[in-house]
This record gives sequence, structure tokens and C-alpha cells, in this order.
Amino acid sequence: MITVIPAEAGIQPLPPVIRRGDRRSPLPDGRPSCSMNRHPALAAGAAILTGLLLLHNTVSQGEPAARRADPIATRDLSRTRDPIVLRGAAVRPMLGLALCGFRLFAARGGSLDPVPFQIDEVDEDGLYVLPRGKDPNRDTGRRGEEDELEGALDGNDEIVFMAEDLGDRVGREAWPAGVRKGMEIEVSDPESAGKGWAYLFWSIDNPPPESSRDYVRYSPEEDRIHAAGFTLGYSPERDLVYTTSMAVAPAGAGSGEDLLDRINIRFSATILLGAVTLSRTEDDFVSSVIAYKDGPVRAMRRVKNSMRLVAGLRTPKIIAYSMYYRDSIEAPNRIDIPVAIAAVARDVHFEGGSDYNRRAMGMRFYTSNDRQGVLVDGRMSPEEQALNRGDHDWTVIAGPQGGLLARIALGSGLREVLGKELIYVDDLLGPNGPEDEVGTVPRIAFSFTRLLALKKGRYDYNVHFYILPRYRPGAEKEYLDILDHPLLVRALP
Repeated sequence: MITVIPAEAGIQPLPPVIRRGDRRSPLPDGRPSCSMNRHPALAAGAAILTGLLLLHNTVSQGEPAARRADPIATRDLSRTRDPIVLRGAAVRPMLGLALCGFRLFAARGGSLDPVPFQIDEVDEDGLYVLPRGKDPNRDTGRRGEEDELEGALDGNDEIVFMAEDLGDRVGREAWPAGVRKGMEIEVSDPESAGKGWAYLFWSIDNPPPESSRDYVRYSPEEDRIHAAGFTLGYSPERDLVYTTSMAVAPAGAGSGEDLLDRINIRFSATILLGAVTLSRTEDDFVSSVIAYKDGPVRAMRRVKNSMRLVAGLRTPKIIAYSMYYRDSIEAPNRIDIPVAIAAVARDVHFEGGSDYNRRAMGMRFYTSNDRQGVLVDGRMSPEEQALNRGDHDWTVIAGPQGGLLARIALGSGLREVLGKELIYVDDLLGPNGPEDEVGTVPRIAFSFTRLLALKKGRYDYNVHFYILPRYRPGAEKEYLDILDHPLLVRALP
């Protein structure tokens, strides 16, 4: 994944896109419009004139509505799963242009067509702009190093699309009529040198049509993500911080069944010279979605969390973010430690992971340390008991129900100090309270080791999930490369 994502005081940011159908008229919040003809009569006249001109060209010259896109070079990039996130600064000649005039096109089979994309604004504080919800934010605009302009492309804004939608390289003659500015975006694989291309166009008075495809949808009423490859649900009526349902969609080669009991968060600490032991679970967190953005390529939620203490007291609120793509999820986390942990605690334990339900029986579990896999059948077999539980890079659970790869990327300061231990329990009747369904079939989690070695500071880590269709050992490399060998992107005038 090619991305430059600024972290916030809680976890990470998120922004808006002017959705399909909203780009041709002045926006209610005052953003720049994509119509130069503000007067209705002028706009109508311009539309009629444009239509007559197009009709004349079509009839008199016999040209098709879409131009042919004979390739200069054919796409040979094999990677399709990577999200591409390109900073506005990479397309500097287009900075300051109204967001509503942008389109992204790719050439395939001799046709240059629009593909799904979005532009996510980032405000002057480095936060993604989330336009909807209880507490949305705006790019209020401030002239400076990045020339922050609301509704216009800034250097820190992000252009987002999928590697699968890249196409062939074509010449200028294939561009749509009416394009005022355009840039060629070249994406290459650092290992295979395969390449693919897309074209970012801008036009103010008559932008070409957008792609009608929408890879992910967020339903705030349900607090549920509906993506092409999966569905993921929370429980807003219970103010819970954790995920309570997950299914791999048939489009992701899954059964569509809900496989998840719940996400587990378990924390304990012995403090005050050993006089007090504090233990908390996911049920001790109170959560509320305060802002969100629903784009065609990624949806994002900003969530306000706090932990219950005693006598009605709660911890200070923590702001968390999550991002959802067509077939992947990111859960960036930030930990602020005010003092060295060893100075106030004698023992600290943290673990997080997933408790699956009985519909996961028959799947197989793999890790970077045990690639042959073990069967999930509701009882701990000798092979499962012998799993290597040491520090690991990734886990996979896969079967006819679908496949899911989980990976934790530790940021600077954490990866040099902490380790991760695997927690794995396959027990149909074993308790794992609190839980909604008795049993862990299986429970897949991790615990951080050496927490007492952490000093005062701010630390980041990101949990990544990828939907794996029809997984076979070795197929994980395509997904590991997203972080290990990120695609190279450059924009050419």
C-alpha cells in the first residue's frame, strides 16, 4: 500500500469525498463548485449548446462517444490487492484545483474509462476530514506551507484507488474531450518491475462521468460495513468498542456466514506497589462513533472510547480510527504513556484478538511459524498444543467459509522493545468470559511481552486484516508484500 497517513492524538485520521451526483452544484458548506455557470439560465444554455456540439461532432464525423485508447505500453503489473494512496503533493501542477472537478481513468481493451477513486482532505492539524456524524471536522483553510484550501486539492490531501483498476499506458490523444489538466500515474512492482497506469484528469465546466462502482459502504444506522469482500458489524445500541460480527462475502470466496463471536481486549495491571490489581475487558469500554466518511474506495470511522473505572468514573476519552477497503481493514492504534511503565506498575498484561463461533469449525489455522496448518474442530489436538507460540509475523484462518489474514505492524519505539506471543485455543465448551457464545472455536489472539520496558512517550501500531479467497499456503505473500514491498508510484505531467 502506498500511503502517507498522518497520525492523530488518538490513532489516525480520515476525510471526505464529494460523492457521485454532488459535484456539479455549489456545496452547502461553501466548497468550490464545479460549475462555472452559476446562473441557471446560463447553465441551461451552456448545456444545450454543449449537447448540440456533441451531436454535430457525432453525426458529421461518425466518431464514437468514447475515444480509442491504443496502448503505448500494456499493463503487466500482477498485483491487484494493494490500495494506492497518493499525496496531493505528488501531483503538484494540480494543487489548488476544486476537488469536484477530478476524475480518474484507466485504459483497458482499447477503451479509456473512469475507475473508482476518492480524494480525502486532510486539515491543517493533519487530521482526515470526516464530514458526517456527531462531531465532523472540516478543512477550514489556511495559507501556509501546504496551502490548506477547503474543497481544493492540497499537498497533504490523499488520492485513493485500487491497484486492480490500473490499466495500459496511452497517449494524450486518448484523453476525454474537455480535460483542462491531466497527469499520468505510473505504479510499479519493486520486485517484478511490472507496471500499470492511471490518468488523473481535471475539468471544471463539464467533467467526464465518474465510475459507478462502489467497493465499500458504511451504514451508520447499523454501524456496519458492507464491502465487496466482507461485512463487519458493531453493536451501537450497547455502546461497545468491539466488533461483534464478521462474514466473508461470496465475492470474497466466502460463505457469507457470521464467523465471529466478538473481538477480545483483555488488560490487567498491578500498581501502587502491588496494592491494587486492575483488570478490564472489552465490556469495560464505552464507545461512540463521532464522525465518519463513506467513500467508494475506503470508508472511515472516528470513534470516541473511554474505560470504566470505579464508582462511575471513566478514563479520559481516547480517539480511535478504522479504515475499510474492498477486501481489507486497518485498525491503527496509538498509545500515549505519560511515565515509564516500570515506575508505576509491577506487572502489566495486554492481549487482543478474535473469538470465533461454531460456524468456523472445519477451517484451518496457520501462522508464520507453523505454515502446515492445524484443523479447527472444537478440541485441542496434539498438533494445536504443539503450535509455536513465540513472536510471529502473521496468522491466517481459512476454509470454505472464507479466509482472513491478520498482521500487526509495530511502529518505531515499539518494534525495538516489544514482542508478541500467540494465544490460540480451540475448545468448543471452554469458557472465555465475557462472551456471547460459550466456547472458542477458535480464539486467536496476541499478547505483548516486555511492556514494563516501555518508557514515557507516544507509540503507534496498526492491525491489518486481509480477505484471502481460496487460501493455500504460500498465497499470503501477495498480501504481505503490501507492507513489505510497497508499490512504487510516480506522477508524470
